[in-house]
Amino acid sequence: MSRHNLFLVLACSFSIAGPSFAAERHLGAHVHGQATVDVAIDGDHLQVGLHVPGHDAVGFEHPPTSDAEKRTLAHAIATLKAAHWLEPAKRAGCRLLGANVSAPALQGVPTGGHANVDATYDFSCADMTKLDALDIRLVEAFPSVQRIVVDVVSSSGGGEQVLERGVVRVDIKP
Repeated sequence: MSRHNLFLVLACSFSIAGPSFAAERHLGAHVHGQATVDVAIDGDHLQVGLHVPGHDAVGFEHPPTSDAEKRTLAHAIATLKAAHWLEPAKRAGCRLLGANVSAPALQGVPTGGHANVDATYDFSCADMTKLDALDIRLVEAFPSVQRIVVDVVSSSGGGEQVLERGVVRVDIKP
């Protein structure tokens, strides 16, 4: 899978979180207590997308109305940008190249549906053959997340894994 095709796969999956899909998210894809992580592997690149309900990230699903809510939102965004909750297998030598976090509905942009926090991460890995696992410690950062649905796509195929509370390891076959 080329980097361009990988980008298209991720762009399509991330567009689901956008305003045009808000009605469907309202009907069932937006589940409090459940985050979704999309993992794509291409060459020496690891890309990760995160979708988490605003309620689980900050405790509310509206633009912040108090100083305390503003601080809570800023802290959640900073926590996600730092990406400490996401740990590729150390022996693969992955380095975070960039992180982008957005929360349009929480930042006052009308979306017509629930508020989500979405993030994307781009890693470069020195030895992708050693990337056999990814630890996702999102629950440590956001305790109201009870379940994480992880979709992994690579040149060797794809699959879904569900991490229930207390499980952090995602098995990867590059």
